[in-house]
Amino acid sequence: DRKAETGGNIKQEIENNSQSKLAFLDIPILKNEDDDPGVYVATVRTNKNLSWRGSSVLSSNENIGPFYEQTTLFNEAKMGSVVDILGDFKMGNITDTLNLIEVTLISGTLESVTDDDLLNGYNMCVIGNEILQFKNAIMINENTYQLSTFLRGRRGTEQYISNHQDGERFIMLPMSNSDIIKRIFKDNVHLGEKRFIKNVTLGQIESTARASEYVNEGNGLKPYAVNNVDGFSDTNGDKICKFNKSVRGYSPLQDLRDAYDLDGDLYEIEIYKDNTYTEVLRLLTIGNLNFRYTASEQIADFGAIQSNVYIKIFKLGKIIGRGFETKAVI
Repeated sequence: DRKAETGGNIKQEIENNSQSKLAFLDIPILKNEDDDPGVYVATVRTNKNLSWRGSSVLSSNENIGPFYEQTTLFNEAKMGSVVDILGDFKMGNITDTLNLIEVTLISGTLESVTDDDLLNGYNMCVIGNEILQFKNAIMINENTYQLSTFLRGRRGTEQYISNHQDGERFIMLPMSNSDIIKRIFKDNVHLGEKRFIKNVTLGQIESTARASEYVNEGNGLKPYAVNNVDGFSDTNGDKICKFNKSVRGYSPLQDLRDAYDLDGDLYEIEIYKDNTYTEVLRLLTIGNLNFRYTASEQIADFGAIQSNVYIKIFKLGKIIGRGFETKAVI
C-alpha cells in the first residue's frame, strides 16, 4: 500500500526530528539597515541527539490561524541559559572584571577572544535583555562555560545591567551571519500589534505546533538612554544639567557619530516630586544636551529651592517617540 507506506515514512521522520525552541529578540538594532520596527528571531533544536533541518516561523492575527510564514531558519543559534545571577556593574564603559557567570548551552560552543577582538565587537551576546560582550569563556563541564571580563550595556542596554535574574536566556549575536538570526515584522503596522506565533520544525505537521502570543514593542526603533548625566547648582540656585547622548546608529568612528544618528537631537525631561518617581511636576522639551531648571521654577514646583531634584531623561525617536529612560539626581 503506497499511501500507507508514505504515511509511515512521514510519521517516522516526525519522530526522528527534534523540536525547535524559538527566541524573540526585541532588542536594539544590530546594524543600521535594520532601522525598522522589526524583531530578531533565532532558533535551536531542543534535543541535540535527534536530526534537525531547520524551522519555519509562522504568524497569525488569531490563535486558530490561518498562519503565514514569516521566515525560515536553517541554522541554530548558540543559545542556552545562565546559572545564578549576573552581578550589577556601575563603573560605566570600562571592562567589568568583577563579575563571573556560568552559561549552559543547548547547542554550540563558546571560545575566548583577544582584547582587540573584544574592542572590535566579538563575542556579543544577550543575557536577559542586556547586550554585552565577554572576553573569556572557560569550559567547566559538558555544555557549560564560565564567562568573565565583560563590556556591559552594549547598544544602549545600560538600564538592564542591574536587573538580572537567575536562569535568564543566553543567546550569541553573530557579527555577520544573517542566516542564524533573522528579522521579521519590519512594517510600522506591526508596532504594538498582538500576533500568534508558531515555530514549526521542518518535517513537523503545522497543526501539532503550539502557538504563543507576542506583542512587538518596537525596541529596535527606540533611541538609546542618555548617559553621563551631571548636575550642579549655580550661585542663584539654578540647577544646571548636562548629559551625553548614545547614538542608536552604528558609527565606525566616534567623531562621525552625529552623521550616523538615526534619531536627531530632541529630548524630554520629567522633573519628579521625590525619589519615588511617581508624580511629575514639570515636563521640559529641549533640542540640545543641557538644560537649566531655574530657582524660580523650583519655587513654583516645590515651594522652595531644592538640594536634590529627581529627573528622567528620554531621547525622542522620529517614529516611536520616547526611547529608553535615564534616571538621575541633580
